[in-house]
Amino acid sequence: MNTVWPLIGRRGDLETVAGAIRRTGSAGAVVTGPAGVGKTRLLDECVRLAEDAGYTTFRAVGSRVPSELPLGALLHLLPPDVGDDSSELALVQAARRGLRERAAGRPALLCIDDAHLLDPSSLALVQQLALAREATVVLTVREPDPVPEPISQLWRDGHAARVALAPLTVEQVDALLHRSLGAPVARATLHQITRLADGNALYLRELVTGAIDDGTLVLEDGSWRSTTSPVPSLRLRELVAGRLGTLGRADRTALELLALAGHLGAADLRVLAPDADLVGLEERGLLQVTADRRRVALTSAHPLHAEVLVADLGMLRANELRLRLADHLEGHGARRRDDPVRIAGWRLDAGAAAGDTILLRAARIARSAHDYEGTVRLATAAREVASGGAAAAHLEGDARYLLGDTTGAHATLREASAEATAGEDIVGIALSWADVRFWGLGDGAGAVEVLETAAARVPAAAPLLAAKRASLTVFEGRPSEALVALSAIPTQASERADVQMEMAAGLAHALAGRASVATVAADAAVEGSAVLRGPAGLIHPVAHRATVALATLHTGRVEDATAVATAAIDQAAGDRLPFVTTWLALLLARTHSWAGDLDRAERWAADAVRAGTAAGQPALTRWARGLAATVAVWRGDHAAARASLAAADAIDPGSAAVFEIDVVRARAWLAGSEGRLEEAATDLEGVAAAALAAGASGLALGPASDLIRLGRPERALPLLTRAIADVEGELAPLLSDQARATAAADDAALEQVAGRFEELGCLLLAAEAWATVANLTAGRSSRQAAAASARVAMLRARCGGANTPALVTGPAATPLTPREREIALLVAGGLPSKEVAERLVVSRRTVDNHLQRVFAKLGISRRADLPRALGLEEAGGVSGE
Repeated sequence: MNTVWPLIGRRGDLETVAGAIRRTGSAGAVVTGPAGVGKTRLLDECVRLAEDAGYTTFRAVGSRVPSELPLGALLHLLPPDVGDDSSELALVQAARRGLRERAAGRPALLCIDDAHLLDPSSLALVQQLALAREATVVLTVREPDPVPEPISQLWRDGHAARVALAPLTVEQVDALLHRSLGAPVARATLHQITRLADGNALYLRELVTGAIDDGTLVLEDGSWRSTTSPVPSLRLRELVAGRLGTLGRADRTALELLALAGHLGAADLRVLAPDADLVGLEERGLLQVTADRRRVALTSAHPLHAEVLVADLGMLRANELRLRLADHLEGHGARRRDDPVRIAGWRLDAGAAAGDTILLRAARIARSAHDYEGTVRLATAAREVASGGAAAAHLEGDARYLLGDTTGAHATLREASAEATAGEDIVGIALSWADVRFWGLGDGAGAVEVLETAAARVPAAAPLLAAKRASLTVFEGRPSEALVALSAIPTQASERADVQMEMAAGLAHALAGRASVATVAADAAVEGSAVLRGPAGLIHPVAHRATVALATLHTGRVEDATAVATAAIDQAAGDRLPFVTTWLALLLARTHSWAGDLDRAERWAADAVRAGTAAGQPALTRWARGLAATVAVWRGDHAAARASLAAADAIDPGSAAVFEIDVVRARAWLAGSEGRLEEAATDLEGVAAAALAAGASGLALGPASDLIRLGRPERALPLLTRAIADVEGELAPLLSDQARATAAADDAALEQVAGRFEELGCLLLAAEAWATVANLTAGRSSRQAAAASARVAMLRARCGGANTPALVTGPAATPLTPREREIALLVAGGLPSKEVAERLVVSRRTVDNHLQRVFAKLGISRRADLPRALGLEEAGGVSGE
């Protein structure tokens, strides 16, 4: 790990401060923010920039000890001839003289960290230097500490700029950790770390360093991930202890109660810790106070403060406080919705008894809040206290599945189904168990049997169960059939049935490319889910945003689709939803692959593989490996592609088939890149036709585009003509125009196509279209060919090292024709001309003539040079199969 972390997410702040330093007449800048937010790191960068610009720089740090001495933090500015008996005024004047002498005519920059701790003499000196413009000052001040008047006056009177540093965002933490650790951080781990650090750069560094040291943050398959929740290291606990400062017994008790409770009303905390100085704790920045309607709510000022306070509690002390909290809330009626969950949790943590009624109620509330770990804990306890119970078993099994414990979920739900007698329990268990069997066990027939059995036992729930069956049909890859089934189900049979129908219909329309209809259905599903408050068996509302993202992607609005999916996965990862997180990671790998951002596509595919494996989702894991293989081929890394495909083939997806197209595409790309273009084209044509026949016209755009890119535009055109009838947006017509222009060798039309791809954000497709233009114009318009080649180079650089067949060029940047590329790849794979001729059904002389043109374009003279010239040798070579 880098010893000095890069400055990420502060470019705007740095530019503001640097601008204040450079601006004529400016006294400088004052940087404010809470402890650890990155003020000192920003100051370091300012000093570096100023020294590079020729400034003489001076550094100082304010502290409480030197603040008792005149000029305590700035004594180093005094000339050596100043006597010990000098007055404070004389010292200030001498320090001004000393700074001028040491600057020796160069501009001076005085940077002071924690300037709010300076003594009065130092403050006077800083103010005089700034107002007289004898030095530019950059000062940092910690919030919420009071700001001395001489400092605040600098920005209030317009002499200095004020820069308020905000906490780091998730994306800034992501970029910072990636740069510092040399590899990306898995999304779920990123959110876990970000939640604890809460945007504090200092805490973030110590949290990550401690987790690496104790082995709870590990590098696996190119990404960092947590093996368990991070535990504050000794160094981090010391930092937090220093921030908390000296606390009296009553004040510490108040903070400990808050740390255990998460949040409390101010009135409640005053009763529980009557002697605590809550106003003083707020003024010190150790309490966060928010108004919640008529209630004043209190929380710890920082998540890590709570973590450290709890970690430092002894077991007996912690249990005594938990029971005090539980007794207090029960004694006051437990009026807030989450109170039963908190009361039951505190009693269980303290080893005390909790009644089965409150445990079951708490488990239901936890499930409605999508707190699956809490649901398992509470439902398991309810089953133990009540010696069973179908309702508790259902909650436990459903939550286990959503946490990735497929085996435990299946066993628990099977028991629950056998015990259930109430209609509500029978139906709810069937919905959850069907998901476990379909996704976790790959048993589609078993899932349907579960639903049909429940419908026979509870006829009134038939519409809901039929809607669930239709959703499984969508996931089996048959959206048209699912829509027909949905049309036969009566609407408004129940709120839950309507939500299930909207969910299934939304995804079916998204697959078909009907974005507007899909979005309306997904929005209705989100709204309905929120009203139902998440009963067991109903997916988290954020999952419906994946439908919107997929529908948006098929229109060609790649950036919008990525934004929707990114926001959704941030929520899903933050709420610890393994299935939904995997689904969204898979979708983000898809959006970034369409964008041509191979680095991010590769990363999201790897995230989906890890998340799918951990969540017990074989089908999602298989499809993610298919996407990873495709990206590897596009990079020219055939060895990695083969490995990903082999891993995908080792996974049985069961009945789930909606994204099997990704595995077929990966296999076709590998075949095409190795010269087996007819095999690749046949597979792509077949899978695209099957998608169109099933009503998944949006999905058919992928293999149709692949056909164009692999040199078979005439076979893509009829597929795209059929897709355009269903798919909304610009992408389908644009692909059709590309196929037509490529087949006709129309360079002018292809230039238009390439430009439109760039506008959509499909940069790899744009680069390949420009490469085709360069090839078509190379012999008759060197200027046009050179311009196109320049666009190829620029776009290729933005695509993360793309090395697709269409982009394989020699030193002269003259692209190969599809036939030349096909022959070159086969020969590079080790085939002699005779076998190449037999495979392509041409004469050997034709093969040798093409090969000579390949040699000329690539600037080589031997067959042995082909792998390197084609960019295949470093990436794992090609196969001669």
